[in-house]
Amino acid sequence: MTHLEHYFSANQKIWDTRTPLHVASDFYDVHAFIDGKSSLTEIEVNELGDIRDRDILHLQCHFGMDTLSLARLGARVTGVDFSAAAIRQARQLAGQTNLNADVHCCNVYEVANHVTDKFDIVFTSYGVLGWLPDLRSWARIMTDRLRPGGFLYLLEFHPHYSQLDDNGNVAYQYFHSTVPDEDLNTVTYADRAEHEPLPGVRGQIPYEYSIRAERPE
Repeated sequence: MTHLEHYFSANQKIWDTRTPLHVASDFYDVHAFIDGKSSLTEIEVNELGDIRDRDILHLQCHFGMDTLSLARLGARVTGVDFSAAAIRQARQLAGQTNLNADVHCCNVYEVANHVTDKFDIVFTSYGVLGWLPDLRSWARIMTDRLRPGGFLYLLEFHPHYSQLDDNGNVAYQYFHSTVPDEDLNTVTYADRAEHEPLPGVRGQIPYEYSIRAERPE
C-alpha cells in the first residue's frame, strides 16, 4: 500500500465509523433538519447570495445536510464524499426531506471520473482542507469543474483550530508540512461520542488559502 493509499484508507474508515454517530447526535440535530431547519451558517447564506437555479458541486459533503440545505435554497446540487456510509445516509436523508441532490461516493481527487458536468459554484466548508494531502492538485481539479465565470466558495476554520486534539490541547504544528500528522482517534467532535480506536491521517493546512476566489476568464 502506498503512502497515499494508506492516507485515504485510514480516513475513510474513520468517516464510515463516525457517520452513524453523527446522524444520531444532538450536534447535527437531524430531526430538526428534516423538519426544515437549515444546516448552513449565516455567513454561508449571505455570501452565496441568491443561488436559485445555480448548479453547485459540494465537495466532502459528509452525509448531505449542507448539500440538501443548498437544494432547499433552490440550487441544483451534486455532492461528493469518499465515505460510503455517509453517501448512503445522504441518499436516505434526501428521501426523508423530499429534496433532490445527486450524490456520489468518490475520492475528491477522482471527482472528474464520476462527475463530468460543469458548475456555477464549487462549494466546500468547515473542516475540509486538513484532510487533503495536495491542495495544488485539488485546486486544479476544482477549476476544471467550473464554468467560465464560476467560483470556488471555501469557508474554513482558522488554522489554529487544526492544532487542537480531540481534548482541546495543542498537539499539532501550526505551519504547513508535507508530512501529515497521524494519531489514534477514539472520540468524534459530535457530542464527544466515543468509537473504536482508529488511526487518522491529516495534514496541517497552509495559511495562505483564499476564502473566495473567482475563476479567471
